[in-house]
Amino acid sequence: MNYMDKLMKAIIKIEHLYVQWAKQQQINNINILYIYLLLTEHDNCSQQEICETFGLAKQTLSPLCQNLQQQNIIEIAPNSSDKREKRWQLTANGRQIAESVLQKMRDWERNAFAQLGADDGIKLVELTTRLVNALRENMSESVAPK
Repeated sequence: MNYMDKLMKAIIKIEHLYVQWAKQQQINNINILYIYLLLTEHDNCSQQEICETFGLAKQTLSPLCQNLQQQNIIEIAPNSSDKREKRWQLTANGRQIAESVLQKMRDWERNAFAQLGADDGIKLVELTTRLVNALRENMSESVAPK
C-alpha cells in the first residue's frame, strides 16, 4: 500500500469521526458544520463562495440553506453591489447556535492536538499544507495538454 492510500484511509476515518460527532450534536449533515464555519468567520457569503470553499455542489447546498433558513438559523441578505446575488448570513439565533457548536468542536480538536504535542501538531499542519499544494500542482500538470 502506498503513502497516499494510507493517508486517504486516515482522512476518511477523520471525516467519519466528524460525521459521528455532528450527529451527537443533532446535526444530520456534515455540510452544516461547513456553513457554520464560514458564516462565523465572515459576515455573509454567497452560495457560490460556500460551494467553492468546501467543494460542494450547488444542488447539495441549496436544500441545506433553505432548511436552515426555515429554522431561523440563516437568512438571505442581498449584496449591496449586486442586487441579483443573494448572500447568506447567520441570524442572531443562528450565530449563537453555530458558535456554541463550533466551540465544542474546537475544544475536542484542541485536546486531540494537545495529545500530539505542539511540535507534531505544527508539523502535521505544515506537511498537510505542503501536500495539498504539491497535489494541486501535479494534478494541474497531469491534465495540461502536452
